[in-house]
This record gives sequence, C-alpha cells and structure tokens, in this order.
Amino acid sequence: MLQQKKRPSDSWAQSVSSFSGDSGILIPDGCWDLVIMQSERGSGVLLTGQTTRPVQLSLPPGDEFLSISFPADVHLALPHRLVAVDEAILLSVEGSHFWLGKEKIEIPGSDDSESMVHRLRTAGLLRQDSVVASALDGHIEKDIRTVQRHFLASTGMTRMAFEQLRRLNEALEKLRLGQSPAQVAADCGYSDQAHLSRSMKRFAGLTPRQIQKNAENVVLIQE
Repeated sequence: MLQQKKRPSDSWAQSVSSFSGDSGILIPDGCWDLVIMQSERGSGVLLTGQTTRPVQLSLPPGDEFLSISFPADVHLALPHRLVAVDEAILLSVEGSHFWLGKEKIEIPGSDDSESMVHRLRTAGLLRQDSVVASALDGHIEKDIRTVQRHFLASTGMTRMAFEQLRRLNEALEKLRLGQSPAQVAADCGYSDQAHLSRSMKRFAGLTPRQIQKNAENVVLIQE
C-alpha cells in the first residue's frame, strides 16, 4: 500500500507530500508538481504538468518521492511551457542540485521545501496570476473571456475543465467517507448518479463503487 505523509504549505506551494511503500492510484487534483525522487541510485527531479488522468504509482522498496504541489494560479515564468497537460519531464540533476531554466537549485528535503520555493520566487521563476487566484476564490473580476485566457495560460486547461477536477475531488472525498453515490451526485452538482459515474471513470479510472472498495489505495493529493 502506498503511504502518504502530507502537510499544507503556503499560497505559492499548496502542499508537500512524502510517498513511500508499494503502489497506489494518484487522482488528478488541479495542481502541477515538482517531484523529488530518492533511491539508492541517487536523486531525480520530475516536473509534471496538470493531470486529467489517474496515475498508477509503484515505488521500488526503499524509494521515496517528495511531491511539492503548486496551485493553479501559480506557474513557471519561463519563455516557453516546459510541460503540457498530462506530461512530465526529468530535469537535469548535478549532485545535490537541479537545473530549472538557467537557475541551479538545491534539491530540498521534506522540511525545507519552502526554502526552495522561496528561491524559485526570488529567481523570478514563479509567477502568481491574480485573475486565476480570484476566480478560484469565486470572485470573477474580469470578463469571462479574459478569465478563460488567464486560466489557459496558467494551467494549460480551460476553467471548465479545471472546475470538473475540483468537483471530482470533492466527490471522491465524500465517497471515501462512506456517502452513497446517489447522495454524492446530488451534493456535488452532478445531474444524476450516471453522470457521476462517467466523470469518475474518465478522471479517476474507477467507478464510485470501486473507489469505495479500494479507498486505501486511492490517494487524493489535494486537501
């Protein structure tokens, strides 16, 4: 079973999660991640984009992953997008550092992730989009077309697609707490239970009943 230790971070990095153990299913959560991979072979750093599909994570014995998750209103301030939706790339690593753009960044541990995020900010590698941040809080201060443009630039996906992921995570949490699929569908704004099942199958790869039966193997990254 995949073991997760998670703590909240700040407005720039939504959460920090440590993974160890065997395997589990990671559900799309509306965040992009910097993943630090530690094994007896050394360190690796993976940059992921937003995800819209479930990811099966299997860790070899002794390996650990540290995932620093960034919210949708924070994006990398680079000349071009490094990863698209549902993509990931390995960043170049030199000893205890990795390269992001032209900056050489020290690989963090679980206790000093915020220091790395601060370094990224001071180096001008992170940018926060106030339009997206306001929309996430439910305050639409610009016209819809402007909001859509900012969402696409910051996340690589439309606002509607992102809201589907947020609703999915709300529904998943309710299912894990034992609520019936019919009640979850009604509470989360799905038209009916069949609509909920289609959404779950699309984004999580499992039906509501399967999620409840395998709750211990389904990892919700987002709070």
